[in-house]
Amino acid sequence: MAVPSMTTLAKRAANQSNAKKSTGPKTSAGKVIAKMNALSHGLRVASPTVPGEDVETWEQFRDGLVSDLAPVGFLETELADRVALLSWRLRRVTCYEAGAITRSSDNAVRRVRGEVVDDSFSSVGRHTEGKLTLVAVHERIKSADKAVNAFACDATLFAQLAEAADDVRFHGVDAIRMLNTLVDYLPADKTPLTEDDLDEDGLPPLDPMLSPTHPLFLDAIGVPSDQHEDPDEWDGWTAGLIRLGAAVIAETVNWGGAKLLALSVEYSADDLAEEQAKRAELAWQLVEVERTTAIEEAAARRRALVPSAEVIAVVLKYEGHLSRQLMLALHELERRQALRSENPPQPPMVLDVTMNTPTKHPALPGR
Repeated sequence: MAVPSMTTLAKRAANQSNAKKSTGPKTSAGKVIAKMNALSHGLRVASPTVPGEDVETWEQFRDGLVSDLAPVGFLETELADRVALLSWRLRRVTCYEAGAITRSSDNAVRRVRGEVVDDSFSSVGRHTEGKLTLVAVHERIKSADKAVNAFACDATLFAQLAEAADDVRFHGVDAIRMLNTLVDYLPADKTPLTEDDLDEDGLPPLDPMLSPTHPLFLDAIGVPSDQHEDPDEWDGWTAGLIRLGAAVIAETVNWGGAKLLALSVEYSADDLAEEQAKRAELAWQLVEVERTTAIEEAAARRRALVPSAEVIAVVLKYEGHLSRQLMLALHELERRQALRSENPPQPPMVLDVTMNTPTKHPALPGR
């Protein structure tokens, strides 16, 4: 007969020393995993929470519900856990429905404003085609502000140029801007073109003397050749040089440079006044659109309170399935609790009926 070996003092000391080397998880993630090790039932092995749900909230919910059900023994505890799990999942149905209605409501409002939206699960009609929306007005105002700023810059530059002495310096960007604008101010009848004069893209031919950044134009007014690549960066631009450029542009179409410069002051001021008038009109338009949009937004939110058919179908199907499973688990728990009570179990007050619809199969031959 074999004699069981006895643990020596040296081996016991070694075991105690080794045990000190493993003191459990250190990180938060490790502690979350380790805290599940002592759980005894399958439903508690893994948390049923999904992204957006709090594990601690779920545990409090489950512990409170299980405590209220007061299960005794392993099987009753399993049933109580199942009731808690199904009740927790049922709460998601409400969250899903509320989220779908909120998204539909927000999309309805954004659609009224003219924004691009995701129309999935939306029960609100799309009736913004052809309407002047809030987004469209804001876009027009943004463009009008840019135009006002641009024409204000032109008007200021040409007014300064008209009063400046020839040696007054201008920034290269402003000089090129004024010369390009002078080309735009040339009368259309001074550059008559026929279809034969247009290129294959339907554009007029490029005249170097009407292109302020062209090397030939820059040579004609005396810009150094080493500055032709980036003439707007050159610091040698003066009022006199810009006037010379205006003369070259005007002479190209048999016109006078002085007349072109005089018209530039008038035209830039007129353009600015016209754009400012458009901007003022848009401001009044915005007030009206904001008023109508507020009314339509309120109506759209009211319509969005009723979820779409897709959302209703999902809610009814999922909620109905979970509710049936919950009642089955709850009634079974109540029955087992009644079996161990002092009073004998009474006939069931609730009859759980589960109906399975047979799967439709193609008719067999001969039937």
